[in-house]
Amino acid sequence: MTDQFSDSGSTDEPAAGEMPLPYVVAMVLCNSITLELGSNNITLHGCFSAIYAMSFPAVQPKMAVYVALTNGRGNVPFRLLLVHSEGDIRPVFYVQGTIPFPDPLSTVELRFPIPPVSFAQPGLYFLQMHVSNQFLMERRLLVMQVGGQDGESGL
Repeated sequence: MTDQFSDSGSTDEPAAGEMPLPYVVAMVLCNSITLELGSNNITLHGCFSAIYAMSFPAVQPKMAVYVALTNGRGNVPFRLLLVHSEGDIRPVFYVQGTIPFPDPLSTVELRFPIPPVSFAQPGLYFLQMHVSNQFLMERRLLVMQVGGQDGESGL
């Protein structure tokens, strides 16, 4: 019997001389994030995957992104982008920096407050995480128009 999940020759191991990429444990969009003093527990408030607007351009006044990563080694450069699916050249939101990993077994939790963002048009957007100039993962964000002139949804 052939195992449908058998190895097809690909591997998650990096090529010789390359560092393995960190693994994204979580990436969540929300309204705000709080850090509890003393325990360092993180609470996400108002998690969402869609934004509803009456008209465009639409401004989302407050957002935050929570990202948890593990399997990192040393100081890892990153970019976090919010981009439109239609391939607009400029991201709606962009942040970059370095993530310090104390060891590969550590889970590093990142919190990014996002300033007010203007969405030029409804559609599908992607929140993308890149490390060491390599794509790691993305989350979809659906931006929809509701309550148009005729009362119909903009779906």
